[in-house]
Amino acid sequence: IHDLFLEHVMQQAPGYKKLMEMAGAPIMPTPAAVGLIMEAIAKREHLNLIGVDIGGATTDVFSVFDGLFNRTVSANLGMSYSVSNVLAEAGLANIMRWVPFTIDEQTLRNRINFGAHTANMSVNGLPGERHRRYYEERARGGAAMIVVEPVPVHRTAVLTRGNFLHSTDEIIPHFRKVTDAVHAAGGAKLDANPGVARIGQRALRRLGGDEAEEPEPAHR
Repeated sequence: IHDLFLEHVMQQAPGYKKLMEMAGAPIMPTPAAVGLIMEAIAKREHLNLIGVDIGGATTDVFSVFDGLFNRTVSANLGMSYSVSNVLAEAGLANIMRWVPFTIDEQTLRNRINFGAHTANMSVNGLPGERHRRYYEERARGGAAMIVVEPVPVHRTAVLTRGNFLHSTDEIIPHFRKVTDAVHAAGGAKLDANPGVARIGQRALRRLGGDEAEEPEPAHR
């Protein structure tokens, strides 16, 4: 698992290859480093230890008892990408117990947003059943606003084969199904990230073409 993480996850991190060239030793993932720290402290201080490392997507629980080291990973609980899973698992009432100020449940829920990232699940450029289930689960987990991946508005803005169609309103009824599912699960809004449109516009300007206009987000 360690090797797969380094090969398939860390290799995608911006600047990782350059960092490898600069480093004089193999780069270690945070969980592995925290584990070594725990073991070193337990050995030096002659202690039994337990520690929790909460990340954006995962949570690691480390323990050292009688010199035996153990690590347990929860791959779906974290404070960034997986925060909606924390809300879904714990429930609003248990979260509210630890909030150090007065806030109603709806306001607390509305503070949880699911940021845009490319899911690459489209079928022939259209949001389908996988998209519906994917974002519906985020809404059930507590995300009030969900931002889906970029929707190109011109062919020059298409970045991956999974991007949505850019030249037809055919995507609107498909987005409506996803949006309705998100609303039914408690989410307040589903929106598209128009950032890729600007990439296409810059490319068109360099090529001397006309700028593409960003369409009204009828799928909101």
